[in-house]
Amino acid sequence: MKKPLVSVIMITFGHENFIEQAINGVLMQICDFDIELIISNDCSPDKTDHVIQNILKDHKHSSWIKYFKQETNLGMMPNFIFSLEQCKGNYIALCEGDDYWIDPLKLQRQVDFLENNTSYVMACHCIYELKLDVLNEADWRCNKNRAKYKLEDYLYKLFFHTSSVVYKNFELPPYIKSDKILNGDYAVFSYLLTKGNLYYFNEIMSVYRIHDAGISNSDLHKKIHRVFESKNYIFENINSVTNFAYSKYIWLNILIEKEILLMNSGKSSYNINRIKYWIYKLIYKFQLFLDK
Repeated sequence: MKKPLVSVIMITFGHENFIEQAINGVLMQICDFDIELIISNDCSPDKTDHVIQNILKDHKHSSWIKYFKQETNLGMMPNFIFSLEQCKGNYIALCEGDDYWIDPLKLQRQVDFLENNTSYVMACHCIYELKLDVLNEADWRCNKNRAKYKLEDYLYKLFFHTSSVVYKNFELPPYIKSDKILNGDYAVFSYLLTKGNLYYFNEIMSVYRIHDAGISNSDLHKKIHRVFESKNYIFENINSVTNFAYSKYIWLNILIEKEILLMNSGKSSYNINRIKYWIYKLIYKFQLFLDK
């Protein structure tokens, strides 16, 4: 197999009911370039490994897959970093084991755009949100304002989901691997956007499952303080990388994020934090106006 142009990272833990659909969404891609699918199973206690082994035996594109079964549970962030270190492609795409792609031309379209637009380092798109606790109800999320976004947009809560992202494979700074970081994708995306812009396709090409077993939805209230500390650590490093060019956005994001976490935790007055949240948003909008 030639060197792949695109490396697809799929971390998985306890996804026996979802992993086949996730893998098939990658293996159905129609591309004029080579891809590799890196699956890292973080010592799942269920039959995730059995499902993956069957696909490796039978699928016509099983040669695309590089499968790693961890002997002990690394945890989400170390497993993500491990997967990153296996990538050989010029581009990296992400799809966790409980999400899946629905457009067979997804990778081709995103890579074509990035190849032809050198000021962009990332491309993402709209998604379906599939809520498994409400009779498989699907909803879609998208940012329809414009196509081009910058770092300050992301720092100020620009939404795009991990399963929608393809990005240029830059060498990442050492702080990305710190155990202080809770969400590796957020840290990586923030750093990448110091290198260039993000393009947002206004089309739905993947599905994000919302369920109790999902990594980002488990025991969220218990993680509030760690989430806040992780964001602070990321912001401090981005601030340093950009020579404080984004300090005002980072400062406001820290304040806004803190109020959101406090509201969600129920550990302080919801109304007071809601008022503070809107004050910070108004300050941010005024800052944007001054920057024009």
